[in-house]
Amino acid sequence: MTIVEMIALVAAVTEFIKVKVLSGLQIKGWIAVVLTAVVTLGVVGFDFLKQGKAFNVVEFLTIAVQVFAGSNMGYQLLKVPTKLRPA
Repeated sequence: MTIVEMIALVAAVTEFIKVKVLSGLQIKGWIAVVLTAVVTLGVVGFDFLKQGKAFNVVEFLTIAVQVFAGSNMGYQLLKVPTKLRPA
C-alpha cells in the first residue's frame, strides 16, 4: 500500500469506529487523536504483514508518523469548509 492509501484507510476505519462501534460516545479532542494513532499503528502493521516485510523499527515508525500526520492534516482540511459556511 502507498502512504496515500494508508492515510485513506486510517481515515475510513477511524470514522467507522467513531460512528458505528463507539456511537454512544463523543470522540473528540485528544481521544480522537489517540484513536487515530492506534488505528495508524494497526494499518501500518497490517501493511508490513501483508507485504511480508521484515520488521524494522525505524522504517515502521517513519511510515507510521507519515500516515498519522497525513491523516490528521486531511481531517483538519475537511473540517475547514464546515466552519466557513454562513449560519
